[in-house]
Amino acid sequence: MNHEPDLPDLPRLLRELSAVEPGAGRRAGEGGPGPDDAAEPLDGPGFEVETRSVAGMHTVVAITAEDRPPSEAERVLLRSVVRALLDLAGYESGSARTRVVLTKHGYRITACRTAPVV
Repeated sequence: MNHEPDLPDLPRLLRELSAVEPGAGRRAGEGGPGPDDAAEPLDGPGFEVETRSVAGMHTVVAITAEDRPPSEAERVLLRSVVRALLDLAGYESGSARTRVVLTKHGYRITACRTAPVV
């Protein structure tokens, strides 16, 4: 099945991901800004995670650091977060590039671009 997610619906998917990931769904006044709090500064290291998906199986092929190389624990988190996003989006086949910022309140996915297999 080659199912392309409804990309305009990505903000809703990001909120759902934040709801299922422990500690990521905090709201303002509950220990930190929530995932859709636009006032939250995105201070922290940024990473681009490149994936390839075949039949719904997502393989991380590269993690590119904007500021510094990620630690092993950060690499595990980045792989998990991006795979969960692609699963929630129903992304089955193609490549994706996802930008993640690790803030003091947890990770924030700031962009995800997909390219289906042609």
